[in-house]
Amino acid sequence: MAWKLFAARECDGWHGAIRASGSTDEVLNDEMGALAAVCEDGTLLRAVGDSGEPPVLRVVVSGKAEEIKRPLEARYYLGTEAFDAWAKDPGQWWRDSTEAHYLIKVASTAVVPSDPGTPLHHAVVQAACDCVRSVLPLWQASYPLQDIPLRAISAAERWCAGTCPLREVLSRARGAFDAGWDVRRDYLPRMVAQAAAAASGVPLRPIEAAWAVTTVMQLLRPDLSEALVVNKRTGGSVSKADLVGYVRRRVSLVPVLMGLAGLNHGDI
Repeated sequence: MAWKLFAARECDGWHGAIRASGSTDEVLNDEMGALAAVCEDGTLLRAVGDSGEPPVLRVVVSGKAEEIKRPLEARYYLGTEAFDAWAKDPGQWWRDSTEAHYLIKVASTAVVPSDPGTPLHHAVVQAACDCVRSVLPLWQASYPLQDIPLRAISAAERWCAGTCPLREVLSRARGAFDAGWDVRRDYLPRMVAQAAAAASGVPLRPIEAAWAVTTVMQLLRPDLSEALVVNKRTGGSVSKADLVGYVRRRVSLVPVLMGLAGLNHGDI
């Protein structure tokens, strides 16, 4: 059996590298290890066999070819089709996905719980806050004298900059949650407050990022009558594509792959 090896950087497509011949995993691992030693960190390595086997994927971390972990939590959240596409070719999936909550879910699972406050963690927080910020006019239109959701996401953003303690961020998150409960009969402001509460909770719980973005996306669903109000109040400027753009602007694929490679069994 022959394996054909490819390498990719970010989402720039696969480039032929070398061909390794042999019938054992050890031969393939040796060849991938040799290739990793001369590649930049974050480079994707992909081996494709000539007998129809599933491709083998690795990411280069400190000169070594590391396995990309795939947490079950992400599998359940993405569903079989999206998760299989991610597992087959992370670069293409990241480039082509039109679902912001899928992108940020994968990114948030790559944040190592035992190592908070990393650049990747900050990027996930900022992406979630960007998405929520885009629908803040829906709160302000009903409650112009109250800026509770804005204060919550602003605190999370300042946490990323090192100018706001976590205790204050969590207090603001609780305030946004309570504000959502207080206006629970007013659908649009309630959803905005819930999204702000989730986004400002990401410094403590990265998995809240997907919930924040999902909540924002619910405000943009075309099958909801409220969507007409959303478009009117925001000037028609917010779309699913915008949310995807917010996530990709803040979060790049390389640290996500390296973060997933760094997960241990206790994190998965």
